[in-house]
Amino acid sequence: MSIVTAHAGDGLVDAIFQLATVVPYDRWLQKNGIAKSKATIHNAAQFVIDTQSDWNHAWQREIKKCLPDLKRIANGADLKIINQTIQTYTMNYESTEQVELK
Repeated sequence: MSIVTAHAGDGLVDAIFQLATVVPYDRWLQKNGIAKSKATIHNAAQFVIDTQSDWNHAWQREIKKCLPDLKRIANGADLKIINQTIQTYTMNYESTEQVELK
């Protein structure tokens, strides 16, 4: 199975979780014969694709940037969200590693 990886706060994650939680999503589910209790991340991605021209210009730009990943998710790929990353680095050529959460 295919997996799409995105960071929390990325346009892809925002597009799915912000746009697919509004009233038009409920109507879209109903129109497509999907019970709200049976909605999936795949349905949400397809909703964003189907309604991309209905949103304001800023959202349209975000959707266009992540359209390939949205299509992969709509076609069954899972979405893995990274909430926090750890950066490991050294300073001044020293051997001691520094760690920073991002």
